[in-house]
Amino acid sequence: MVLDPNLREEAVMEGRLTITMNYHKEVCAVQKAGGTPLAIGTLVECTKIAAGKVTELHQVLQQALKA
Repeated sequence: MVLDPNLREEAVMEGRLTITMNYHKEVCAVQKAGGTPLAIGTLVECTKIAAGKVTELHQVLQQALKA
């Protein structure tokens, strides 16, 4: 699993999963592209990672708006 892949990583990946969340950590959308199967446990793990990133990015945005 790679978060925000670079061009070389994208060239060799077998699938893509996009999880969209709001800052309340509510899942707004999920898109899975590619033919690689995805276990439910992996989806749950990716959702937890996305929730952590939402928190990080929300804090960065709030600090930028205060500046």
